[in-house]
Amino acid sequence: MEYGFLFTCILCDLVVQSLWTQLSAPIEFVSQMSFMGLILSIRNDEVKEYGLRFLVLCLIMNLFHYDSYPVYLLSFGISVVIVKYWYRHIGSSFIEWLVIMTLALFIREFVMYLGLVMFHNYVGSFMFFMAKRGVWVILINLLLFKFVMNIRSFFHGLLIKRTRRDFQ
Repeated sequence: MEYGFLFTCILCDLVVQSLWTQLSAPIEFVSQMSFMGLILSIRNDEVKEYGLRFLVLCLIMNLFHYDSYPVYLLSFGISVVIVKYWYRHIGSSFIEWLVIMTLALFIREFVMYLGLVMFHNYVGSFMFFMAKRGVWVILINLLLFKFVMNIRSFFHGLLIKRTRRDFQ
């Protein structure tokens, strides 16, 4: 079910991203519903389980974004490790999820900037990067977070129905 959830988030990313490019908006935005889905799905999982999902998602993201090999791997990996540690200290209210998602997106954007500087010869300042891309990626994705939570609830409901059917 977790892979179905992530696959649905990836499809939603593709739809939102294609709609965004059709708008020709002056701000840079990259839909990160799949990343938010990954963050939601790692809470109760062991390292092997979420590690495999993380690697599959990074592979797919690197295929969709040409010439970005180590950047997504680093940014997703470091964010997942930090957020997994923070999960011990949060509850399950929507506000706490929103805060953890904001921090995860910020860490991912920060590591993305570092990766671009190190591997792809990006020469802009961090503040310019955040003003042009980072802030918009974080804010617009937070607006989409409730939609990702609804997708998660749908797949959780399917899992509960399947479990009940298997035990009857």
